[in-house]
Amino acid sequence: MQGSQDGPGAGQLSLRRLERVSDIVHAVALLALLATVGFIPLGVTNEEATSLVLDQIEPWIGFVVGFLIIGYYWISHQEYFSYNIGTDKGHTWLELLYLVGIATMPLGNQAMAVLPTSYAAMVVVSLEIAFVGIMQYFAWMYATKNDRLVPPGSLDPARRSEMGRAALLMPVAAVLGAIAGYFYPPLWYVVLIVGPVALSARKKSST
Repeated sequence: MQGSQDGPGAGQLSLRRLERVSDIVHAVALLALLATVGFIPLGVTNEEATSLVLDQIEPWIGFVVGFLIIGYYWISHQEYFSYNIGTDKGHTWLELLYLVGIATMPLGNQAMAVLPTSYAAMVVVSLEIAFVGIMQYFAWMYATKNDRLVPPGSLDPARRSEMGRAALLMPVAAVLGAIAGYFYPPLWYVVLIVGPVALSARKKSST
């Protein structure tokens, strides 16, 4: 995989080190999602357990949404990196902004867990998702411009453009989810669950 090379060229930094940081942030963000849900303590009665389970339905749905989205971005991020032969300061800063978005996603999920019917919380999470996708798009455009970090011949121009457009699909889904959630809140969950699943299936069918 090209993105795993250690030897950056002139003016380039280590891509492998950036990949390690990226993997850590994605993994920690996935684990942090567990803080947004509750668990049934020992010693409770059946009635209390039932009540606790019912109270946790929406937080667990939020956990699934967050897990799918972060998981989708992690896999997608690895695909983009596989074409890079290195990184530089500009690209690294764009990637760090992308990772800031990933790192803050559990905070949005926490807001959804506390206020599951809050439209403001839905908008915050949608904005986080859109921000991450937009940063991914800018990082890819930066890497491919003038073959800066993606060498010519590694993929055809049509595929380069397609990958750029693909980075914007989740932001579009997030905006559509926010609009749908305004009229009927459960639709926000549906759109945000279907989005990463459908996009992953689309990528698999196109390879």
